[in-house]
Amino acid sequence: MPDRRRSEPSLTDFAASATPNGTSARHPNRRRKPDNSRRHPAHNPTQVPGVPWLISADESQMYYMGAGYEALTGLSCADLYADPDSWMDALHPDDRDRVVAETDARGASVHDDERDTVYQLAHPGASAREVRVCSWPVRDDDGFVLFRAGVVVDITDCAQAAAVPPRMLAGADRER
Repeated sequence: MPDRRRSEPSLTDFAASATPNGTSARHPNRRRKPDNSRRHPAHNPTQVPGVPWLISADESQMYYMGAGYEALTGLSCADLYADPDSWMDALHPDDRDRVVAETDARGASVHDDERDTVYQLAHPGASAREVRVCSWPVRDDDGFVLFRAGVVVDITDCAQAAAVPPRMLAGADRER
């Protein structure tokens, strides 16, 4: 006889709730009404620049990290799955205290806010990289936060270009 107790949603259920296929994580066989306000670029990973990721609502278990994480940080995805806080090992010393304090201030509760943070990573054997990390809660039909989704985007080249005063760029054109 099958066990009829309610179980935790599987990773497949999580993925179903994060994709626009019309199913619900709690009720995978029931289609929900289309709601374009719930759509996010992460629903189509081919349109998301950077490294996508999924973590539990209380951020205690990493469900998925894109392969670009290893190239960006110099750390392994396997270590991140074993310890979801291991990404902090890649923080640049200039930003470490601020980012750790922000993370500790949130505590271990379920996080239902959208976040947008910029900080530097100190990749071993390479120059520091500046990244922008955006994340948001993914909810079921009842509004319960199932997990957090996010993307890490390397903005180093954009940040360096923005740091060059426009007058210097104009002068470079005249020297040719």
